[in-house]
Amino acid sequence: MRRHSATEEKKSSILFAAVIGLVLATSITAFAVPAKQVFRYTGSPFSLSGLCCSDWGPTVSITEPTTVAAVIVDFNADYQATGEAQVGLSLNGGSCDLFFGPNRLPEFDLGSKGAGPFGDIHYQWVIQPSDGLRSGKNTFEVCGGGDNGLNQTIVLGFNTLSVKISK
Repeated sequence: MRRHSATEEKKSSILFAAVIGLVLATSITAFAVPAKQVFRYTGSPFSLSGLCCSDWGPTVSITEPTTVAAVIVDFNADYQATGEAQVGLSLNGGSCDLFFGPNRLPEFDLGSKGAGPFGDIHYQWVIQPSDGLRSGKNTFEVCGGGDNGLNQTIVLGFNTLSVKISK
């Protein structure tokens, strides 16, 4: 039986460490999300008032390949609302669509006008090619407003919006 020298064992260890490092670097890069696909707001709370549906501002975009695939859009926010409201998405500058998935924003009003406690919401929408996705750039903007023809005031605090192609 041949015995490995210390030099051979050292070379083997270095090669093993290099392979592990390469695997880790590749896997971390695979999870990176391009900046245009992510929006994060950490500023002061701001108010939106009115009926459904108006644009709320957070926008992200994604570039679809020639063969268009479904995308997943996530919106998370701290919020207050003077009454029940609706939340939706505008796809590629179109009208506010409330039917991509969940859309109800429950009332959460402690009369603090942004100074008191906030509720938290999370919406995840699956947008199919048949919903209007196209090859190339697609943009998504959060929209919404008061429900049932009623004006509501919605205060948004910290919030995030992201989009990724479904695989």
